Amino acid sequence: TMRALGYADGSGNALWASSTPATLTVITSAPPTLVHSGYYTNYGTSGGSSGQPGITLHFSSPMDPTALLNPANYVLGGGLTITSILVNSNTYSSVTLLVNGTPTWPLSVTINNAQALGGGPALAGGTINVTRAVLNAADIGVTDDPAVPSYIDVFGANAFLVSCEGSDIWNNGDGINYLYEQKTGDFDVVVRQKSITKVSNWTKCGLMIRESLDPGSREWGIFNTPLDNGVQSAAGDGTGANQIQCVARPGTSGASEDWGNGSLIPPTYPNAWARLSRHTVTNLDTTVHCFINGYYSSDGVSWTLLGQNDTSTNGDATVLPDTVYVGIASTAHHNDLVGAWPLLYLNTGEFDNYNSAFISAPPTINFNLGAGSTSLVLSWGSAGHLESSPVLGPGAVWTPVGLASPATIPITTTNISQFFRVVVP
Repeated sequence: TMRALGYADGSGNALWASSTPATLTVITSAPPTLVHSGYYTNYGTSGGSSGQPGITLHFSSPMDPTALLNPANYVLGGGLTITSILVNSNTYSSVTLLVNGTPTWPLSVTINNAQALGGGPALAGGTINVTRAVLNAADIGVTDDPAVPSYIDVFGANAFLVSCEGSDIWNNGDGINYLYEQKTGDFDVVVRQKSITKVSNWTKCGLMIRESLDPGSREWGIFNTPLDNGVQSAAGDGTGANQIQCVARPGTSGASEDWGNGSLIPPTYPNAWARLSRHTVTNLDTTVHCFINGYYSSDGVSWTLLGQNDTSTNGDATVLPDTVYVGIASTAHHNDLVGAWPLLYLNTGEFDNYNSAFISAPPTINFNLGAGSTSLVLSWGSAGHLESSPVLGPGAVWTPVGLASPATIPITTTNISQFFRVVVP
């Protein structure tokens, strides 16, 4: 039976009528499949402490959470046991199994009795091989900062979704989630950020280099903030910073500072690319300089240098260790009260194309030397920095001479014989 809104008799009693027979046809979609499964060693940690291992299963479509939350529906290889289960309630397309034990590789997982959300078709192919995630996960901060453990969804070998809180990436210590690996020597790392939640005007996601997993560690990072669409953030502190921010803490547990010029450049979601590199240079006097370079891009091909910082002359005034932590850092710039529900200040950032061995195409150096000129103008595009050496070969010592293109080189009697190159990063 049915009735029209407000349709009633003279006494105000609702009037109902039977409709003509109606037929409902349900067209089911293709059955969901397992797309990816990743294993990572640290989940929901604080202060860099070792956390519990987790296995994330990612499905091609939203799933009914009833079967996902039943530990009896899983069969794990590799000597692992399930201790708890977390379903991604934002999409219902992934689940994380927190596990105990040391995995034996190769590792697989099977899920039974699973079906699509809303009574859809059953899962097709419930067994998948588990891969080692390229990044570990850690919540970094003091007690209850972040206020709730972060949730990490591994979409693929280089794709992640991070849901986290945290006070900030700033001041004398951080409150963040950090997806990280350790890198030794010089490196070049990139990531594409697809989305961000405007919890705060200063919610941040991007790339970070850290000396340690302590909250007050020295760090250098390049971060995307929310766009300004005129709508107040959930925390009510602004309508979106609308910029790419370069943030550094050059001294251990010291103040944070800006180290690049991104304040006038809004992120280009879903193609908000960030890039960080480390380049170590030894001068003729044997002094060592460690340069951190920060770039942004809207396509992952053409890069704009936003900042360069010599870690050996700032803050602690020491070169960073040869092995450092590198990866994706996220913060909501706000925390819920511990135990609060629902969560009001959860930042969810989606990332893809993470690559810590990124090498861009070699740049071409162009020069301009007019008749009677007293200087040489060299240009090479936006990426990289210029170096010079008086000789070539194994004995060459390359010294930075230009941080941005174009560079003007005075012609003097002492540099009449010079060789130039552009180094990326």
